[in-house]
Amino acid sequence: MEEQNLPLNDSILQENSSETGTLTNRTTNGFKFVLLGAAVLVTSCVLALLSSISDPMFDYILYGFTSIGACVVIYGLYCVFE
Repeated sequence: MEEQNLPLNDSILQENSSETGTLTNRTTNGFKFVLLGAAVLVTSCVLALLSSISDPMFDYILYGFTSIGACVVIYGLYCVFE
């Protein structure tokens, strides 16, 4: 059988390469957000463990930083998997 050589459309190739560049950039930013959120979560855990002996900031550290860290991680995962 003979192979048919079909001409490739350069505009299609350029669109695909530009889309992959955007996805790579967004994925990189997503991983940065995941790392930032994980750092906030670890910091809130350590601060909650250190200040658990009747510190008035305990509730803010435990619930505030943990909620912020979890939201940042979820947004980062959204950027990675979109």
